[in-house]
Amino acid sequence: MIDAHCHLQDARFAGDVPAVIARARQAGVRRMLCHGTRPDDWERVSDLARTYAEIVPCYGVHPWYAGTLPEDWADNCRAHLVKDHAAVGEIGLDGAIDTVSPERQEAVFRVQLRLARELGRPFAAHCVKAWDRLIAVLREEGPFPAGFYVHAFGGGRDAVRPILDLNGWFSFSAMGVRPEARRAREALTLIAPERLLAETDAPDQWTHACTPACAMDRRNEPAALPAVIAGLARVIGRTPEHMDRQLDDNAAALWPRLAEA
Repeated sequence: MIDAHCHLQDARFAGDVPAVIARARQAGVRRMLCHGTRPDDWERVSDLARTYAEIVPCYGVHPWYAGTLPEDWADNCRAHLVKDHAAVGEIGLDGAIDTVSPERQEAVFRVQLRLARELGRPFAAHCVKAWDRLIAVLREEGPFPAGFYVHAFGGGRDAVRPILDLNGWFSFSAMGVRPEARRAREALTLIAPERLLAETDAPDQWTHACTPACAMDRRNEPAALPAVIAGLARVIGRTPEHMDRQLDDNAAALWPRLAEA
């Protein structure tokens, strides 16, 4: 199993990463894409990837942290991407926050989209309450031959076709496959299995699907990924085993280096 999106550099994992990785291994999770969110945590992501073969590093500026950045942030990001041959992320737009203006979020997002396109790297897009604008910016900045995915997809049916047309994938967390997530589950029925990914978004998006070992202070972990995959399988009418194989193939198609794992 491949966890398409997590943040093991988060302070909530401080001092506990070896146990987290061990539980993930025991659960059958063999790769975890660890996404940086700002310059301050990129070195931690890089260190984790050097220490644990299961961790695949990604580097980007999350919209929450786009407000105050050092002048050399884009050059620094490029250097990390080149050094580790990494994907770009987590990047995107968030209409639910008022701490960073939409204009500033969009400017930082565009810089990173151009970087992903220039380097031929896939990217992970965050989107909350900004779907129309996200799609508009992607159309203006594309095409993206290396592809991208929207993480923790929570958009409605209307977002599916435009994202597919832009060479996008859709990653679902446990929150997106629970019965209450009506919009996301309706959208899921429109997406071909070949365009799906599964993630935990650890340490966030804790749900009761997490095992007791994962639930310390309601902290999510990659070890909860089998529950996400089982939820996806239920919604689209597949067995968990078939879903697992399909998701591995999908992740390897978007991140070719995973095919070598």
